[in-house]
Amino acid sequence: MDFSAVFIGLLYIPITLFNVFLTLILGRLGDKIGYSRILFWVRYFRLPACY
Repeated sequence: MDFSAVFIGLLYIPITLFNVFLTLILGRLGDKIGYSRILFWVRYFRLPACY
């Protein structure tokens, strides 16, 4: 594949920012709602990302 370093960097930055904000949001929800409920939803939310 012939991708430039700029294209790879532009693709990498939004994915990394999404993961950072997702982690922060889920952590905040865990504080508010309770970790047992959040862990239940995180397991099913991240399941499609594995495939």
